[in-house]
Amino acid sequence: MSADEPLLKRYRKSAIAFAIFIAYAVGLLFYNLGLQQRLEQNLLDAARLELEKEAGGLSYYFSERRNDLADLAASEVVANYFSSHDLGMSVEYGLSINIQAVADKFEHLLEQKRLGAVRIYGHMALIDVTGQLIGQSGAGQQDWREDFTRLAPQLNDTPNVTLLTSGDQLRFSSPVRLKEKLRGYVIAYSPVVALESRSATPASRRPEAILVTATGEPVSKIDPEVFFRPELTQLFAGMRFNDTRQNLDLPTTGQDRAIAAIKQGIEGSPLSLAALITKRELEAQSIPSLLLVAVGAIPLAALFIVILELRQRRRAEQANENARTEAERLARVRSEFLANMSHEIRTPLNAILGLAQLGQLGSSGRRAEQHFVRIIESGQHLLAIINDILDYSKIEAGKLSVERIGFDPGHVIDSAVTLTAERAFSSGLDFRVIEEPLPIHCEGDPLRLSQVLVNLLGNAIKFTECGSITLDARVENDMLRLQISDTGIGMSPEQIGRLFQPFEQADGSTTRRFGGTGLGLSISARIVEAMSGSIQVHSTPGAGSTFTVRIPLVAARFDDSPPPAGQLVLAGLPGHESDPLLAGLSDRGIHASIIDTPGTELTGKATVVVDARLAEGSSTWREWLGNLRASGHRTALVGRLEEIDSASLQDSLSGRLPLLERPLRVRHFVNCLRNPEVIAATRPASMQLGGYSILAVDDNEINRMVLVSLLENEGARVDCEASGADTLARLQHSPANYYDIVLTDIQMPAMDGYELTRRIHANHPALPVLGLTAHAGAETRARCLAAGILAHIPKPLALNVLITEIQLHSRHPATNLTASEPMPSPAPPAPPPADSPLPTGLIDWNALEIQFRGKTSFVTRLASKALTNYQASSVRLHAIAAGEGELSELSFVAHSIKGTAGTLKAAAVHELATSTDQAARDGAPASRQLAGQLAEQVDAMVRELEARIRE
Repeated sequence: MSADEPLLKRYRKSAIAFAIFIAYAVGLLFYNLGLQQRLEQNLLDAARLELEKEAGGLSYYFSERRNDLADLAASEVVANYFSSHDLGMSVEYGLSINIQAVADKFEHLLEQKRLGAVRIYGHMALIDVTGQLIGQSGAGQQDWREDFTRLAPQLNDTPNVTLLTSGDQLRFSSPVRLKEKLRGYVIAYSPVVALESRSATPASRRPEAILVTATGEPVSKIDPEVFFRPELTQLFAGMRFNDTRQNLDLPTTGQDRAIAAIKQGIEGSPLSLAALITKRELEAQSIPSLLLVAVGAIPLAALFIVILELRQRRRAEQANENARTEAERLARVRSEFLANMSHEIRTPLNAILGLAQLGQLGSSGRRAEQHFVRIIESGQHLLAIINDILDYSKIEAGKLSVERIGFDPGHVIDSAVTLTAERAFSSGLDFRVIEEPLPIHCEGDPLRLSQVLVNLLGNAIKFTECGSITLDARVENDMLRLQISDTGIGMSPEQIGRLFQPFEQADGSTTRRFGGTGLGLSISARIVEAMSGSIQVHSTPGAGSTFTVRIPLVAARFDDSPPPAGQLVLAGLPGHESDPLLAGLSDRGIHASIIDTPGTELTGKATVVVDARLAEGSSTWREWLGNLRASGHRTALVGRLEEIDSASLQDSLSGRLPLLERPLRVRHFVNCLRNPEVIAATRPASMQLGGYSILAVDDNEINRMVLVSLLENEGARVDCEASGADTLARLQHSPANYYDIVLTDIQMPAMDGYELTRRIHANHPALPVLGLTAHAGAETRARCLAAGILAHIPKPLALNVLITEIQLHSRHPATNLTASEPMPSPAPPAPPPADSPLPTGLIDWNALEIQFRGKTSFVTRLASKALTNYQASSVRLHAIAAGEGELSELSFVAHSIKGTAGTLKAAAVHELATSTDQAARDGAPASRQLAGQLAEQVDAMVRELEARIRE
C-alpha cells in the first residue's frame, strides 16, 4: 500500500468497524434507557395476569357459595316444609318435623363446608317472604341479632352477597321458589376469616389485599399495613375493575416505594383484589446499564473480523444468486423457446397432414394414395419427435406430473397394442400378448402408462428384424408387471449402463441405422419413476432384450363374476395361437375346442371363431361360416382390420361380425362369449357429421382450408372466420341456435381464443367451444378449461379425435336446421338386434345405436372419450361438494356435463346437471348439495361407461 494514499482509504476497514461499534454502543445506551420502561411494562403485565388469576380463584369461591345456597333452596327438605305449610299443617301437628329437617340439613352443611380447620359458614337460616324465621342452625343461633323482617323486603329474587357493616361477616342469600312462586330465602353468614384463609399468599409476594370495592378499605386485619393508609384507600376507591395506575411514588415499608397499583374485581361479590408494584421488585428484574455497555465492548475485536467475513460471504451469496437467477432465466427462455418452436412446427405440420389426409381421401385406389400415406406416416413420426422433446423439457424443469384416475389396465394394453401391432405385422414379426388375469379397475395415469408401453413396443419392433415380440402382463405382489421381450439385436452391459440417459442409444451406428432421438427410454424411465414404479432391462447381444416395468396397483378391483356360459370353437387357428388360448380359457373355466376343417358338426349353441385368412381364401370355409350363421350359431372372425377389409368379408357374409384383432388375447375371447351381440366393424363410417353446422376460427388460411375440407367431407356445413372480431360479428347477425359448435384457434392476433371464448359465452352461453392449438402442453389444456373451452385438441389434428369431440360436445344438429336448409335424408337407421338388451342404467345405449346408424364401435369410442372427461369431472364435483372451489367452477363443470350427457342420451344426468348449473349461476345455497348428487350420478355413469368399454 502506498504511503501517499489517504489515511482514511488506507484504514477504511478499521474505520468502518470502529464507526459500527460506536453506533452499536450508542444504540445500546438508548436501548437500555428504553429497556427500563419495557421491563416495567412487562412486570405490570405479569402482575396483572397473576392478580387476575387470583381474583378468578376468589370468584370461584363465591360461585361455590352461591351454588351451596341454590342447592339448599331447591332441596327436598325445604320444599317439604312449604308443601306441608300449604296443606295447613302447624308446628303442633307435624310441621315441626319439617323445621327440624331443615335445621339438620343446615347443620350438616355447616359441618361439611370447611377450609382446613376453618368453617366457611357460621350461621344459616330459612325465612319466608315476610321475614318470619322458619329454621336456623349455627353458632350463637339463640343470640343472632339480624332482623329478618326488615331484611326480607331488601332481598330480591336473585342470589346476593353483602358485606355486613361490622366488616367481619359476609351474608349470602338465595331465593326459594316453588312452582314459579317466591316462597322465602335461604341466608348464610360466612366469617371474613374464611376468605382470608382462601386468599392467603406467600410472604415473598408483592403486597396484596382484599378490598371493599366501593370504599377501597381492606377487609382483613391481616392485610399489609400500607393498604390502611388514607391515600391508598382513596386511590383504590376511585379505580375501576381491571384498572392500573402507574407513576406513583408512595412509601410502603422501609426505603421501598410503590410505583404502580392494580385493582381486579372479584366477580359475584362486593370485593376486589388489589396489588402494589414496588421499586425494589422492578430493580430486581432489570440489568444495570454499565453492565450492558461492558458486554457490548467485549466483541470489539471479533467485530472487525466478522465484518470482513460477512462482506466476503455476501459477495459469494450475490454471485450464487446471480447464477441462480440467470439459470432460471435461461430455463424460462428455453421453455418459451420450446413452446414457441412447438407451435411454429405444429402449425405448418397441421397443414401438411391435413392436406395429406385430403389427398388420401381423394386418391383412393390410385398410386398417389400410397404417397399420401407415406407423407402422413412421416408427419406423425415428426410429431412424435416433437412430443418427446417437449416431455424431456418438462422432465428437466421438474414439471413432469402423473394423474391418478380410474382406468382399466386391459384397455391401456389394447390401446398400445393397436398403435404398434400393424408395424410389427408389416415387418413380418410374430407379435404375441400373454395376459394373466388383470384387474378391471385401478387408479393411475393411463395416458402416461400407454406412452411407456408404446415406446417400449416401438423400440422392440424397430430393433428386431426377424423373430418375435412378446408383451407379458400379469399381477405380482400387488404390482402390475408389464414385460416386453424381443429377439432383436440385443445390447451389451456397457450399452445398458447408459441406456436411460437422454439422447443415448446403443451406439452411434444405431442412431444412423434405426433413427430416433434417444429420448424415449429416458422419458419412459422418468414416467415410471413418477408412478413409484421401476423399469429393468436384461439383454444379450444378438439374442434380444427384455424390458420389465413394475408399477404399484392402487385401488385394484378384479372381476369376480362367474365365467360366461357356453363354449368356444376355434376354427382354423394355427397351433402357436390356439394352444395358449385353450390353456388360458381353461384356466378361466371356459370350455373350448379346435376344428381344422369346415363342415364339422357342432353340438349346442357354441360360439365359433374363424380365422379370417381361411374365410377369405376358401369358399368352402366361407360357405360353412354362412351356414353356421343361418343355423343360429354365434360367429366371430379372428384377424386384422386390413385382412377383413381386403377380403370384403362383411359384404360376402351378409352382415357385420365381431372381430377379434391380432395379436390374440384370452380376455377378448371371454368378452366375446359374455357379450355375443352383433358388433360393427371398427372402421369409422363416412359422413359422420351430417347435419352439423360448425363455425371455425383460424388466422391461418391453409389451416382454414384444411379444416373446411375435412369437416365437409364428413357431411358438416362449415363457415370460417379469420379473427375473433369477425366471429363475434357473424354470431351477432346469425339466427339463434344457427351453429352447433365453434372451433377456434387459441393463438391468434388481436383477440386470442381464450378471450373469444369468454365473449361468446357472455352472449351465447349455450354455444359450446372447442380449442385447436399447436401448444400441446398440460398448461395450455388447463387454461382452455379455465376459459370455458370444453376440449383442447392439439395440432396436427387427428380427424377421428376431432369428429369424436365435435359429436361429444356439440348441440344436437337436428335442432338448428332452418326450414330453408333441410337436413339431408339419411338411410333408415338399422334397428337394434332382437336380442339386444333394453335400456338400463343412466345411458340409453339403444337410442345411441339408432342415432349413429348402428355404429356400435363408434358408440364405444364415444363412451371411451366421455369416460376420461367424466372421471376428471367427478373429482372436481366431489371437491366442490366438500366446500372447495367457487360456484363459478361448479357452473362450468355442470354445463360441460349437461352437454355430454345429452349426447349420450343420459336424460337423468342431463336434467340434474341443468339444475346444478342454474343453481350455481344463481348462487343458490343448495348448489354444493346438488354438486354432491351430480357427483354420485357421474360416478354411476363412469361405472356404466367402463362396463361398455370392457364389452
